[in-house]
Amino acid sequence: GKPLACGKVGLAGFIGLPGNPVSGFVTYQVLVKPYLQRCAGLLAEAEVAAALYPAAFAWDRPDSRREEFLRVKLVQQDGQWQLQRYANQGSGVLTSCAWADGLVRLAPGQQVSPGDVLPLLPLGR
Repeated sequence: GKPLACGKVGLAGFIGLPGNPVSGFVTYQVLVKPYLQRCAGLLAEAEVAAALYPAAFAWDRPDSRREEFLRVKLVQQDGQWQLQRYANQGSGVLTSCAWADGLVRLAPGQQVSPGDVLPLLPLGR
């Protein structure tokens, strides 16, 4: 998400999140939560190896110039765990965050085909 602000006011630190609901949620999960965990002396969840699962969806945005964080759910189909993508990935669709089990981080322009194996970044509740 963008914009992201961080700094200090006197002795207090601050982090400003993006205004779109999903952008703020994803930025918190990916950047702020690991930072706070490390400040508390904990191993950040982001430092734990993500489990790999096959995609049960396609994603094609070759013109994307930035990372994408897709909201996904872990579903069992034919006895195999797979990642299902929330249909509307818009930055204002907060229901996608409540629905999702995790995030899939995609590089700029990265395409996904069904069966591609992707790392799941779980959302701690």
